[in-house]
Amino acid sequence: MKKVSILNKFSKIAIVVSVVTIILSFLSLNIYKSTITDSVYESTKTDLLALLHNSFDAKKDVGITNAYSIANDSMIKTSLSDNKRDLAITSLKNISTTFKENTQFQNIKVHIHTSDNKSFLRNWKAEKFGDDLSKFRPSVVYVNKNKKPANGFEIGNDGLSLRSVVPVFNGANHVGSLE
Repeated sequence: MKKVSILNKFSKIAIVVSVVTIILSFLSLNIYKSTITDSVYESTKTDLLALLHNSFDAKKDVGITNAYSIANDSMIKTSLSDNKRDLAITSLKNISTTFKENTQFQNIKVHIHTSDNKSFLRNWKAEKFGDDLSKFRPSVVYVNKNKKPANGFEIGNDGLSLRSVVPVFNGANHVGSLE
């Protein structure tokens, strides 16, 4: 009888120890899994944010480069200096055709502004010009005031856009800005 009793007690203790060990192992593994999952999520988030920032930086670089290229066109400079919109219209048609034929940019939108923050020409809506941009386009005001480029997101009449605005000079004279 004592043997059965000792065996019975040992079996009960072994079962209790086994159950406790299984429960503790399960809890420990769940905590470990949760920690690893959080770590993977955080790492993925960091990588995706870095990729997003790099992508935006690349788009901003392309925007500034293209804006400067167009702003340095002699017809654009002369059109602003002499207030001859027809020169800018002709130049932008030629530039747009070149972009369509040779780049992935099929429908470029170029907006030229006077140095006093007025719209000079929108190549997609040439009939709309002369409106004061100073109330809702801080990047245009900044560029015309500081004669330095501005690059970033801005809300305009067409909504939120990534805009690259650069100053336009004809010789040493600041004549306006372009995006």
